[in-house]
Amino acid sequence: TVSLGAGRIQGGQRVYLSSQRFTLVAHNSTVYSVSDLGVASTVYSTVSTNQVYFPYDRDMVVILDGSTGSTGLRKSTNGSSWTKFGIAAPSTGVTASTLSSGSCSSGEYAFAVSFKDRDLDYESNISSASTITLTGSTGAFHLVAGSTIAGTGDLQIDAYVWYGRDISAGETVLRKISSGTASTFRVTDTNWTANDEAPTNHDVLTTGAFGVVWKNRWWIVDPNVGNRLHFSEIFLPQAFPALYYIDIPFEKGDSITAIVPLGDVLVIFGQSKPFLIIGQTSLDFEVKPSAGSIAGCLGPRAA
Repeated sequence: TVSLGAGRIQGGQRVYLSSQRFTLVAHNSTVYSVSDLGVASTVYSTVSTNQVYFPYDRDMVVILDGSTGSTGLRKSTNGSSWTKFGIAAPSTGVTASTLSSGSCSSGEYAFAVSFKDRDLDYESNISSASTITLTGSTGAFHLVAGSTIAGTGDLQIDAYVWYGRDISAGETVLRKISSGTASTFRVTDTNWTANDEAPTNHDVLTTGAFGVVWKNRWWIVDPNVGNRLHFSEIFLPQAFPALYYIDIPFEKGDSITAIVPLGDVLVIFGQSKPFLIIGQTSLDFEVKPSAGSIAGCLGPRAA
């Protein structure tokens, strides 16, 4: 019912999440939500001038516009409010001090903290670890987060997750102690030996040209390295470990123009020919040239 202005649409998508559906359109570096009655309202206004894609799974939709990554990727769980895709780790570690009242034994300890989005049950990598020594026979620790939720400006973050390690007892990994909304926490015991390990592979992907969801992972094309395909950790669509990528062995100068999931095969089109990523499970993949086709693809939407 309202004109978005002159020029071609940068991209659009009908999005189906687990609890709702909506239509998104990108035009003139702005993302609009278009109602079923045809009414468009601005929901995000800082995309690039490139083509824009909106891949989605059952929980969220992501804006991919091939930008340089200075502002990071954005996601939404409702089509109207947008937060960062992934959560950056706290930039500074915790400040730890000892207390006399508690059941922690004397010795050296390490503590760290991460940020969490409880809506999607996802958290960042941990901060750097801070070490401290308890000299009394028993005692406790008071922890203060060095980076606060308010300081991040990231509206998705709504909790801290605290991690600890008893170095003197020979523990080699930090494990979860507790979580909550307060930026301070008191550790009075060391009953964390069976808890979850601290996340260290929840790296943030800051840029992407286009992508798909396949084999319980997100697969996103790097806009700067033309033959590089990043993939997320299994069942963790926002976690992109630094070494989780495949460089497709195209001929020199060729780049990824489209990716199409077909059952156990992910077809990777170049300008001149396609490759196949074959995954019988979500844990192992094999890259092969396509013996049955010698034709490439003009672009993602051509596929």
